[in-house]
Amino acid sequence: MEIIYPNIPFLPDINNCVGSECLAKFISYWFGFGIMLAGVIALISLIIASVQLMVSAGNPGMRTDATDRIKGALLGMVLMVSAFILIRTINPVLITPSLTPLGEVAGIFYTNGEGGETKPAPISESDTANIPEGFQTIIYKCAEGGFSPNLYVWKFPQKNFIGNNGWYDGVGVTEISCGENTDIGGIGSFKMAFKTPGVYYFLGDNCSGLMSGPAISDEAQIADPFKNNIKSIRVINDSNNNFGFIVHNGDVNSGSPCGSPYVAGPWVDNNNCAAINMPVSSINIFRWNSEAKSSGNGVSFYSKPWGKESRTPGDQAGFYNLIFDQIQEALRGGDGMWGSAPENLVFNYTNVNVPLAYINSCPNFGACSGSIKVQGNYLVVLYTRYQGDQTIYCQISRTDTPNLDATEFKGSGKALIWVNVIPIK
Repeated sequence: MEIIYPNIPFLPDINNCVGSECLAKFISYWFGFGIMLAGVIALISLIIASVQLMVSAGNPGMRTDATDRIKGALLGMVLMVSAFILIRTINPVLITPSLTPLGEVAGIFYTNGEGGETKPAPISESDTANIPEGFQTIIYKCAEGGFSPNLYVWKFPQKNFIGNNGWYDGVGVTEISCGENTDIGGIGSFKMAFKTPGVYYFLGDNCSGLMSGPAISDEAQIADPFKNNIKSIRVINDSNNNFGFIVHNGDVNSGSPCGSPYVAGPWVDNNNCAAINMPVSSINIFRWNSEAKSSGNGVSFYSKPWGKESRTPGDQAGFYNLIFDQIQEALRGGDGMWGSAPENLVFNYTNVNVPLAYINSCPNFGACSGSIKVQGNYLVVLYTRYQGDQTIYCQISRTDTPNLDATEFKGSGKALIWVNVIPIK
């Protein structure tokens, strides 16, 4: 407490201590004060007992109480002094402790200047008026001998994590490595998070302005303020994750307008930035697999829906088997996926018991898209378009689709124009 403590003889002066010596002196002061206080209490008890003894003539009970009090006071004084001598003999540091200054610790701190004082910083601050005066810089200290991920600092012009004009104008995100610092003077609020793998949305072009946190799985409804306002997207990967995404203007599962798949394979660095040129309300997010074989056997395309009793159309449909070797070969092209026009998925009718007229009318998957069997971990993307319209619609499948006619991807007047298959983890 910031008060003036009385200076007591033989005890340290704790009113004029400086720095790390204060705690040691404080402990010694109160330890010594406690011993002196115990001695004073014992002396008072001894005086009271002596008075009782003098006035106890003719009262044996009072005389016995006075004698017991004197014995107790003397015994207490002896024990107190003996304990002090014993502790001091064993280890004088127990009586007069000292502090060993600790080295710097890792973490995020406020600082008032280069080499100046530091104070722990919270992970977010809704009003920078609460920051201690003079502390206008955040410093990120490294963990000794360990990995310290980069740090994102969101800086908001106004308090309560908003930007100018009642929106998010003027919001910026700074990335710093451990050992670096960033200025937070002149802003209204801030928040921080460590850089982790995932898909990040931006309200500005070229990955600028307000940035989201990392998304690592499908989002059927992107949260505000990013819903329908995303202008660019960045994918952050590490040694175990290569993320990709497909954006939608609508439901991720109902054949809505969509963009082309973006795969952030090892050929894409963590400074990538994908421009988004459509309103985005939902997104498919996947982890790309560079080894198609480890994803499974591949994908089979059929000319008919599956029968009620069987898991495949069996001998009642043409088939095209896309095996993992074909997918792997396509991955060497550099875009991370296999793709083809549906007319190139020519059906095999070997040992298929169907009329010749049916074979002639359904030569390929473009003419007759009945069903799909996904044999492993693959993302199948089917693209359709209305005649005379440039809007692209897509249907996403991670599992078998027994009856494509029952899905919304084709709709009235839409034609299947492209197929992608992406190996995923």
